[in-house]
Amino acid sequence: MLPVTFVLLGRPGTTLDDVLVVATHPHAEAQCRTWLRENLPEAEVVLTPSTADAARAVARNRYDAAVAAPNAAEHYGLSVLADEVQDREGVTRFFLVTATGPDGCRPDHVVRDPSAAEWAYVFQSTGSGCTVTETWTDRRGRAIKLLGRAATGVKDRAAFSATSIEQTRAGIKAVAEGGPTPVR
Repeated sequence: MLPVTFVLLGRPGTTLDDVLVVATHPHAEAQCRTWLRENLPEAEVVLTPSTADAARAVARNRYDAAVAAPNAAEHYGLSVLADEVQDREGVTRFFLVTATGPDGCRPDHVVRDPSAAEWAYVFQSTGSGCTVTETWTDRRGRAIKLLGRAATGVKDRAAFSATSIEQTRAGIKAVAEGGPTPVR
């Protein structure tokens, strides 16, 4: 699993006081909502197709700031206005699924439990199939995490989630390649 880390980016010379409009992807906004509300309460948040699109738009003077991955700063010539603006620990995984269909892709799928977690599967066509991005964000508070650990016996949530994500990936791959949906 890859940790999800977001930063707030702006053009060189921009300060937090200059930020009136923040652009980002909906998943990043959900993962940084509390930080944005507490640190930029007056800023408007504009949703973009990706965090990279948000950073690119800031570099082109379309928005004041972007919530994006740290590497977007160097790529788009932006400055980091704030580090680690995500509200909670989150992880993601990327993998390639090949298929026999015309483009190998299926619709995007999001599973949400606003009080606990969000899992999202985003499918994008490639020349040889599609790229699937799975994102998992844990929104449970410390007390609920401890209660969940006691109730389920799962002591290492990251390892358990990695196994679950791998099972999901295998199922998506099987379906994309024309096989039956695996039953768990």
